[in-house]
Amino acid sequence: MTIGSFSEYEVRYLDKSTTRTASFTAADQSAWDNATKIRVQELNTSGLTDESVKDPSTQTNPYGREANIRTVRGGSFSFRMWLEGGASDQTAPAVATLLGGVMGGLFTPTKMSDAAEGSCTTTDIKLTGHASYNGQHALFGALADSGGDGRVGIIEDADTSADAYDLELALPGSPSTSDVVKYGHVAYFDPTLPQRYFDFIVIGGYAGTGATDDPDQFNMIGCSGTFTLGGLGEGEAPYVEFTFQPANWRGENYADQASFQHTVAASGDDPVGDQHQGSLTLQDTGTTTRATVQGGNVEINPNMALVPIRDPNSSNAIGGWKKQRSADGPTISITRYWGDMPGLVTDWQSGTDKACLYQLGNTSGGTVSIYFQRARLMSYPSRAELDGNVAQQLVLEGAAGNATSLASEQDYMEDSPMTIAFL
Repeated sequence: MTIGSFSEYEVRYLDKSTTRTASFTAADQSAWDNATKIRVQELNTSGLTDESVKDPSTQTNPYGREANIRTVRGGSFSFRMWLEGGASDQTAPAVATLLGGVMGGLFTPTKMSDAAEGSCTTTDIKLTGHASYNGQHALFGALADSGGDGRVGIIEDADTSADAYDLELALPGSPSTSDVVKYGHVAYFDPTLPQRYFDFIVIGGYAGTGATDDPDQFNMIGCSGTFTLGGLGEGEAPYVEFTFQPANWRGENYADQASFQHTVAASGDDPVGDQHQGSLTLQDTGTTTRATVQGGNVEINPNMALVPIRDPNSSNAIGGWKKQRSADGPTISITRYWGDMPGLVTDWQSGTDKACLYQLGNTSGGTVSIYFQRARLMSYPSRAELDGNVAQQLVLEGAAGNATSLASEQDYMEDSPMTIAFL
């Protein structure tokens, strides 16, 4: 008897754009040969459900039991991908592509890199024809270069000059002539864009041995998803965990099964980090002072909500999915060493908007930055312990900005409560 390994599997997807697939494409069809194969960990299909109800027919035997009657299929499946760095061209990285489909918006910069010119300050950056937008992230210089120091800045006032823009957060030093400025793809929340749909196949390690012995393969169609972030602490590998809900799914039969693409490289890269040298800042929104924070136990949750579109005309009565306003906005939790007291208590009591930037990595192509432009403390900055030292537990909720009329996709990026950039 051949037994497949539980850790041996392959995941591919088809981006169906705004079309919810209504019928299955068998796993052995050529469409799946050209699908995107992704580099995943921690695949979990146990959330897929095939629901039923008990047959209410009367049993005459006191030990009889009613059979189940199938009703609908649904549930969810999940997997993790490493939180990878940015691209050198305008083709978005694998994780950024999926995040854009889940969050709603994915910004692609006109330029992927630029060079600083003379007369830069820590907040006023001079470049020729920068072609940038407000809310865009940029990585400046390299670690310990006495200029940008490999730190991320958030662009503002980009529309006032073609050859300069300001930064919301000051850099540690002024960039010098020819210092590299790296741009990247930015995922952001945009509820106005049509819902994106994906079809997936999972190919497991057991191929089956005959027509009566189905392989370890799952086919999921009409999928929309949410995500969380993890592995953000020191000594960990940062990742994105995607959870997708299918409109329908099935196990593939022996006649329609797919085979592993052993010679095809999976999309996705190693996790960012660079020895966990990054940055964590927390300061009042609207101030350019870059107030770095020491501490740990950083947790970020986008708190996304996804609801089905009820439709009796569709299989499982699901006509699609819709992003919904959740009870809480995106949150960031930080255990920081004791400080800024009673300032943080005053911020909590008065509802002060705080700008929070969490940067992982510091090199071009190896950095991710996560930005909350208007984060508010959700609770009192309580006393906490961090490695035996007195600290504070801070939980902040991101709120949307109000700088634009939300007339364009760039406006939604600028005012998004949380943005994630791949630099």
